Amino acid sequence: MRLNRLARSWLAIAALCCISTVGIGQDSPRNSFSKKEDGVLFTLHPGILEVRVCSESMVHILYSLQEPVPPSTVPIIIDKDRSNPVPFKIVEGNGIVSVSTAKLTVAVELANGRITFLDRNDSVILQEPDSSGKTLAPAVVGGETLWRPEQKFLSPPDEAFYGLGQHQEGFFNWRGIPLRLQQVDANIAMPFVLSSKGYGLLWNSAALTDFNPTDEVVQIDSVTKSGKFRSVESGVYGFMVTGGTGREHLGLRVNGESVVALDGYLVPYSGSGILNLQPNTDYTLTMEGASEGAKVYVRPPSDTTGFRSEVGKTIDYYFFYGPNLNEVIKQYRDATGVAPMFPKWAYGFWQCRERYSSQDQLLKAAAGFRQRHIPVDVMVQDWQYWGKFGWNAMKFDPDHYPNPAGMIHTLHSENLHFAISVWSKFDSQTDIYKQMKARSLLVPGSEWFDAFNPQARALFWSSMRERLFQLGVDGWWLDATEPEGDILKNNQTFMGPGNALRNAYPLYVTRAVFQGQRETAAAKRVVILTRSAFPGQQRNATAVWSGDIAGDWETFRRQVSAGLNFTMTGMPYWTTDVGGFNRPTDQYKSPAYHELLTRWFEYGIFCPLFRIHGDQSETEIWNYGADVEDTFRKFDVFHYRLLPYIYSSAWMITSQGTT
Repeated sequence: MRLNRLARSWLAIAALCCISTVGIGQDSPRNSFSKKEDGVLFTLHPGILEVRVCSESMVHILYSLQEPVPPSTVPIIIDKDRSNPVPFKIVEGNGIVSVSTAKLTVAVELANGRITFLDRNDSVILQEPDSSGKTLAPAVVGGETLWRPEQKFLSPPDEAFYGLGQHQEGFFNWRGIPLRLQQVDANIAMPFVLSSKGYGLLWNSAALTDFNPTDEVVQIDSVTKSGKFRSVESGVYGFMVTGGTGREHLGLRVNGESVVALDGYLVPYSGSGILNLQPNTDYTLTMEGASEGAKVYVRPPSDTTGFRSEVGKTIDYYFFYGPNLNEVIKQYRDATGVAPMFPKWAYGFWQCRERYSSQDQLLKAAAGFRQRHIPVDVMVQDWQYWGKFGWNAMKFDPDHYPNPAGMIHTLHSENLHFAISVWSKFDSQTDIYKQMKARSLLVPGSEWFDAFNPQARALFWSSMRERLFQLGVDGWWLDATEPEGDILKNNQTFMGPGNALRNAYPLYVTRAVFQGQRETAAAKRVVILTRSAFPGQQRNATAVWSGDIAGDWETFRRQVSAGLNFTMTGMPYWTTDVGGFNRPTDQYKSPAYHELLTRWFEYGIFCPLFRIHGDQSETEIWNYGADVEDTFRKFDVFHYRLLPYIYSSAWMITSQGTT
């Protein structure tokens, strides 16, 4: 579509959806615009709209009812040198103000602030609805008046959406599916989406956020856990269940047909699904595994998509245009930070289990790999090595680990490396807890440190440095960085209301460790494995694994789409617990489980990181019998034959922003 044709098709007057009851009409004051060094500022009635030019293919859009527009709460984007600003031009005509670079045009209808993104040929890439897609509704959090920002865009039927982090429903394309972005074990909230139309959107909010939001709630009987819903038109309806217990199962059935089914020892608090419905038909919706106050949301077929956050100060997002999606990822990394390269050993096999209980046990396992000529690079110590010192004391209990420095030295002498589990919470008996408590560096009412506080981050790393890093630790396993239990909800942090920050906690925990180690030992590459992530976290040298998942075929299947979508959010390093975390009690003898474990090995060698793990399991592969051991050895050796390719690909990620 050409720009002049677009102009003629737009309405002269449209209502800007916002909290003000005063719409933009013929009697409203005239909207205006002014050029700034990095873009254009539009004075609308009501509100301020800014189009900031970041590069030829990237723009920053902000809309606020406040002037000046409040800064972003979480600095996802790295500040760039502005000494050479990106050239752009402004053209006004037919009631439209266009801001153009060599590759991209942002057209804003002056009457109502409606935005359209166009390529260099003036073909539409992305567009707000006729009524404008911007909404700021009131929200009160902790006594502070904020807003509930929402942004809608038109979406043609053939458009597909990828990314948004890691989720366990098993979908690859998120089109039409209402999805809650909330950090929880096995779900990772990344408000960055890639479109098959060649663009990416980074929704710049750390609050709980819904993609493809909907307000249609089905009333559910508290006893029967069922409710009635009547369709209007035929087509694919999206469903979202919220308020799960977090344990064992969360499900939704529509007329008995399973639409949402999440199973495991731990499951997310929300789940999503889709189903093709007939028009003007009554359906019975039945919830499973939900807690009191749980809700079912329904999203009818729609030609829109978008984001809505629970709380915020502005509508704030970045638009990236490729049209090649690898180019979009490159731009995203240029803006949010380079993914540092891991040392070569990190791309080898990681031996992990829940858990090694002593120094002797871990060293015997390491020797078993060497004696059997099974390639391995990393031995991982899971939790509870702290023993009598209390949860996450960052110290080895000498009753079971009499010489941790000697243990690590022995591993190093065998050309092995050592990674260790560290949490962000502490028992009240630990020294680190007492230090944090005395300096008010904990999240109020909890045992978790306030990672948003720079003093807390400094103390967290100094404790790791003095008690662990100086022993020779090579890598860090930062567990439960969501943080577990959603302790930021309705709480306060150093940077403000926890509700506005609750998804960004892992970004700041990993920042504490990355920056701390770099300042301590600049020549040693940082390696962090963690359970949660937020945009920009790749710059902290982090890899992510898919959480405490079940060891069954359906869960295994769902990891494929979970991993692909996660890495399409700009985070290059991801893995799973090969074999699943929760395993059957007969895992060592069961032929059925051995088949699953073998297939998971085969998948694992092609993941960015290759790691086995299991709950209450002796995951050393020889414990599963000679046939499994032989098969594993063959695939493990094959993985090491791929290392030149893997390492070269890693360098391309770091040097050129590939994915």
